[in-house]
Amino acid sequence: MRTTPFLTAAALTLALSSPANAVAAEAPVTVVGCSATTTGVPGQQLVLAPASVTEPVVSALSVLDPLGVLTGAFRSLWAGTAPIPLGTVPAGEAEIPGIRIADAVGARLRELPVLAPVLAPLVSTVHTSLASLCGILVRGQVPGAPPAGSPATPADPVPPGAAGGSPDAGTPIAGRQWTVAAVPGSTAGGGAVFGTPIPGQLPGASFPAGAEVPQAGGEAPVVLDARRAAGSGEALAAPRDDGLSWPVLAGILLMAAVGAQLMRRWGFRRPR
Repeated sequence: MRTTPFLTAAALTLALSSPANAVAAEAPVTVVGCSATTTGVPGQQLVLAPASVTEPVVSALSVLDPLGVLTGAFRSLWAGTAPIPLGTVPAGEAEIPGIRIADAVGARLRELPVLAPVLAPLVSTVHTSLASLCGILVRGQVPGAPPAGSPATPADPVPPGAAGGSPDAGTPIAGRQWTVAAVPGSTAGGGAVFGTPIPGQLPGASFPAGAEVPQAGGEAPVVLDARRAAGSGEALAAPRDDGLSWPVLAGILLMAAVGAQLMRRWGFRRPR
């Protein structure tokens, strides 16, 4: 019988050092909002803070208690109540639906005697509200393991000259977001940038007639695009007429007639 104490001590040592009891000894994960995302160790207890659902419950209670007799007492009792258990942290990722949270809150409300006069309609209203508003995403993560979905550290890009020789024209370079153009000055549409020499083209052929070919080191002339969008137009300037207009001509004729009439009258009045 002397071996019994040694066997008992060994059994207790194994029980206390088991992973399950080590996880259970950890503090529970407290969720401070009924619609949130949280992480924890798989197997760790998960609880909901009562303050996270105080307002939905008070809103439903104020309709059933217009005088506010039960509301003040409920706030005091609800602030001192223990966290609401929701289960344990899963291995991986899982979601606690709103209906499960509503069931847990309803069970806690049934434990408060002060709500007995309005318990049935209150629990029904709160259950409907929390089922549509709440939902908690829980991620179980083993201590020391990298977070799930973390991107791998990218390798340093190899310099173009390190691999021996330059990359072929028109092929992308590793680690870069640009490509080496096959023809200098070429664009994505296959054309060439204005002012860039094209292989096999005569000097000055890319410039409009009458324009001077830019000298070495000078800037290429800018040619404006004369094309216009369909439906657009500009009013033409009125043609200039160097001749006399009709009002001016009529005035001249009128003055000539008046002058002739005056000369005629003056000639008749002259003494003979």
